[in-house]
Amino acid sequence: MRVPYFKQFNTSLYWNLIDSVGTQILLLVHHLLVRSFLGSSFHGSFSCLLSLLYLGITLFNFGFDTSLAPFLTTIISSKQQFSKLVKYYIGSQSLILLVSALLAALFFLFLSTIPVFDVPLYTLFGYTFLCESAKKTAKSFLQLNFLNKTTALVEVLGMLGYLLFFWATYYQGFLTTTVHTWVILGFISTGQALTLLFRCYTIYKHLPKENLSAHTPELLSLKALTKIRFFTFSNQMVVQLFSGNFLVPLCALRLGSQQASFLKIVTSFSQILSTVAQKVFGIASNAVFAHLTDKPLEERRATFSTLSYKLHQALYVLGIFLVINIQVLIRAYQHWHLGGDISLTSWASVYVFLILSFIESFFALYERWYTVEKKAHIFFIFNLLSFIVLYITLPYMSLGKLFFSILVGVRLGMFLALSGFSFYYWNIKPTFKLEKKLLIYTIVVSFLFNSVTKIASTLL
Repeated sequence: MRVPYFKQFNTSLYWNLIDSVGTQILLLVHHLLVRSFLGSSFHGSFSCLLSLLYLGITLFNFGFDTSLAPFLTTIISSKQQFSKLVKYYIGSQSLILLVSALLAALFFLFLSTIPVFDVPLYTLFGYTFLCESAKKTAKSFLQLNFLNKTTALVEVLGMLGYLLFFWATYYQGFLTTTVHTWVILGFISTGQALTLLFRCYTIYKHLPKENLSAHTPELLSLKALTKIRFFTFSNQMVVQLFSGNFLVPLCALRLGSQQASFLKIVTSFSQILSTVAQKVFGIASNAVFAHLTDKPLEERRATFSTLSYKLHQALYVLGIFLVINIQVLIRAYQHWHLGGDISLTSWASVYVFLILSFIESFFALYERWYTVEKKAHIFFIFNLLSFIVLYITLPYMSLGKLFFSILVGVRLGMFLALSGFSFYYWNIKPTFKLEKKLLIYTIVVSFLFNSVTKIASTLL
């Protein structure tokens, strides 16, 4: 069966890759330069604020962006339905913002130990927060409509503009405080948000006032949207428990800072798997599923199988490459950034954690499917069961690789259970076939990279 929107899917993959990889490379270079020229203290304070900014945006969004897919055909059916969504977004986000502001005020008044409240910095922080939040939502909506080229160009060009302004200001001697960097960031964020919001407006402008189709979709249910929003947000929070964002601090508490630092290095490389699964394939597949909500189940099943095949081929390539090269990559990272070496007794934990990251990537397509099919609450039940087992196994954290092995077993078991339930309920099944030619090419390239890296390390 011919898979609908397959051409748009492939185009989305291309632009998503440029977006995620391009911005990450530019950001990495920027951070290295800031640390080198402005010092670790300046870089550390700015990085902490930046991390808080994007953590806050995720919490503030409360799963709104990931909940749009099941209702996309309804939203873009008429100006009336589109306006209804915008009003809901403004109302719900205003309520969340009000509650957050009250909690923040109570924190600073009664719990904070910060002696001085930096009004200019926090004002700029709040303004940038609102701009980035609006940009994130507009970007997600455009990506659902296969406008990934627009979003990728806005992100990459915005990052280039930020770097240009930042280093030009530094060269002129005007960049002396963290506030100055936030002025630049706020300026760029404003331009990006306005550009993406204007593109959303052009979509709205060309919609009919009321739905003129013979097959009028159901009206946008704000109750159903809120329900899915709650469970998608809950899923995001539970999944974080199996990511480096949670496991690294937990490792620091249970095993010490040295092991935590080691795990952080491993997660930096394993993050490649989740980036491909979530930001490249996840976004593209989400858009395809969103446009198929009114199509027959047989067509949706065939689409799921095809998309899973594409995703799994990419994961196989990256997984094999990392297994073969993870040791030389980590040693190179240690040599250039931290100095010293890694105890060989830790390599078992490295591979176990790599397997955990590999398994987590397979959940990406199922998560999108359950959300679009309005069954996010069932997906949450599977994640909740994983969390319960994680809580039970916490006493074994001191055993190191045994703990991570338990996590691997838990997530693998949950994936098999999820796959079984999905097959029973929708008769969908992923395609795990590995192409032999791709396998051979991947192994050859991986070993070549391994050899070249070892030779380069010896010479340098």
